[in-house]
Amino acid sequence: MVLTKYETFLEVVKTGSMSKAAYNLHQTVPGISYGITKLEEEWGIPLFIRNKNKLVLTEEGEELASYVSEVLEAQERLEQAVLSIKGIEKGTVRVGGLRLANQQWLPGIMTMMKEKYPNINIKIVLNLYEEVKKDLMEGTLDVAFGAEPTSKMLGFDYLLDDPYVAVLKKGHPLAALSQVTLDQLTKETLILPDWNYDKNLNALIDKSRIRDQVDYFIKDAGTIVAMASHGIGVGILPRLILTDNTKDVDFVPLKEWPVRKVGLVTSALKKPSPAAKKFIQCTREWFKIFFNS
Repeated sequence: MVLTKYETFLEVVKTGSMSKAAYNLHQTVPGISYGITKLEEEWGIPLFIRNKNKLVLTEEGEELASYVSEVLEAQERLEQAVLSIKGIEKGTVRVGGLRLANQQWLPGIMTMMKEKYPNINIKIVLNLYEEVKKDLMEGTLDVAFGAEPTSKMLGFDYLLDDPYVAVLKKGHPLAALSQVTLDQLTKETLILPDWNYDKNLNALIDKSRIRDQVDYFIKDAGTIVAMASHGIGVGILPRLILTDNTKDVDFVPLKEWPVRKVGLVTSALKKPSPAAKKFIQCTREWFKIFFNS
């Protein structure tokens, strides 16, 4: 295949090593080295600085890598479109985002996809939430489960609401309530997620005028739950995050905070591949069945 040299180039970029690239692509190291050298000769541009321990992209190589990625992505979309026109559903969809989706939703969605589209493969990408936008824009990710984005460069397919809750130590007086108001939290030490990428959350914090009450901003939700379970303070988190390690805490909905919307996030600047479209369609169908049953 004519594009093999581009795939080789990107694999070396990804791994920073010819030996690792050779292992991943089931090739020999001399073969990988020869392919990179021929590509450099063809373009007349040095792509890597060859150090003893690893390869480092040159400035020119870094610029060209994004274009090569687009070429490979376009090739994959073209192949999928041709198959789709011929009535053959085949391809790969790369899915990332919420850890909750991987644990609770994806197994059911993947089962449905396998039944409907047995020739479409699902590749699960483990990435941080703040990496989702970058991965979607660069084409290393097709679709991600996540909160409604604020960027116009990202598309969003709504799936469900995710209310914020107060996370309380077992036996806390507020745990007996059906809802907790912010006024009832004025005397509490608050522990909030330090999610700079979540502009909606930060807007809520500022609007609620509770920032001065917050003693701790923590990036990891599990740490917030652990601190709340020891009575260090009251955590505030989206409900869907509280799927694990909740036996030592209670959680009560916050009355005055709007819910965050959770759905499928895609790039608004690129047309989804046929395989990605089928995944989105199947996910919507699965959610209607699962959450209405």
